[in-house]
Amino acid sequence: MSNSCSNSSFINPNFFVVDPTSSSNSRLVISVPESGFSGGFTVENSTGVTGGHVIFYDVRPGSISTGKFAKAQANSAATSEVFGIVESVNSTSGIATVVMSGMMLYPEYMYNNLTEDITGASGGNDVYFLSGTTAGEIQNLAPSTQTWIAKPVLSKSYEVNGNNSIVLNYIGYEIGGAIAGEDLASPPVGSVIYIPATIATDMITSSENWVDGTKTNELSVLDYSDLYGIYKNSDGIPEYGYIEEIELSSGYNSNLSHKNKTISQGTSSSKITATINDINTSTNKYEIKKQSSQASFDSTDTFITIDKATYKAKSNGITKFFTPKYKTKNDTIIDVFGSSTSVKLVPMVKVKSTQAIYVPKKVEVEELEVSTILTATTTDTTATTSTITDVALEISKLIDDVAIIKTRVIG
Repeated sequence: MSNSCSNSSFINPNFFVVDPTSSSNSRLVISVPESGFSGGFTVENSTGVTGGHVIFYDVRPGSISTGKFAKAQANSAATSEVFGIVESVNSTSGIATVVMSGMMLYPEYMYNNLTEDITGASGGNDVYFLSGTTAGEIQNLAPSTQTWIAKPVLSKSYEVNGNNSIVLNYIGYEIGGAIAGEDLASPPVGSVIYIPATIATDMITSSENWVDGTKTNELSVLDYSDLYGIYKNSDGIPEYGYIEEIELSSGYNSNLSHKNKTISQGTSSSKITATINDINTSTNKYEIKKQSSQASFDSTDTFITIDKATYKAKSNGITKFFTPKYKTKNDTIIDVFGSSTSVKLVPMVKVKSTQAIYVPKKVEVEELEVSTILTATTTDTTATTSTITDVALEISKLIDDVAIIKTRVIG
């Protein structure tokens, strides 16, 4: 099969292989070069991929792995769209073998067998689900956290021709029947309120929607997209500073001694200068802290300077942003007897507005008003109509029919 696309991505159709050597050993595999993975190849427990990792193709805008494969995770619907499972990586050839469906040899040490009850719906230690806790990994029990995704991806098998499991990739479902809700009566994202210092700590620990406004908070662009949308300017640069991820090119190695060092790109008036905030030596990536007035680095391989040494690197975009600091306030409160007391008021910044609303199987209310359409479904298989899409309309028809019958019977 030839590639007819002149500007194709890293997925080459020539790499698709179907191996139907026997009905018990058929599988669909694809070979992907290391450049196709966010973080490349790496050893166990690092950010890149190795044999046994479950992957998805990232299309999320603003993600540092957009346009590449990354380790899947069941804590969101977007990262649960599984593409396949990495069977092996070859650092010499720079190629990974990914099984999309069918038999594979799964590394024994990558099985995560949780200690909770494995009876009933849990399935035992044969079917494995995508983990919501650790990206790329699988576990013997489905996640139980509300709004996470239960996604079966692998089933253990009797060993056949060197293979020990089957890639399933079944459709996932959201845990717990929770829905996303927003309290429209509360202040919008980005709002600042002042509360007594004595209750500030409790408010921070009890709700992820609020953070301490007396300090600069470093927030993920993906996790706090609503606030990022408020803080960023027309060029997508956050107003109060941000973190940009820089990835060194092949052949250049990161160095822990570079932390807090100056990194620059360009010359004279076009020179961009920033400070290295954090370093990940396993992925060869730097996080650099920048002001809103500073432009982003090039997204393609370009020469940069770190501590008077020259490297080649590219920008993976903005990954984090900062909230501004606000001052505390002192105020006076008066009790019912007219006595006054000085209090310290602490600023709180609202960073999120969504929350989980948990709907039980049985709900009892005193009065229910539906403004548009009420739909009802019966589980009675003998019913003529299993679902009524507009209950109010059907009741209205019944009232009219009863009135006609009364007229004919009673007169």
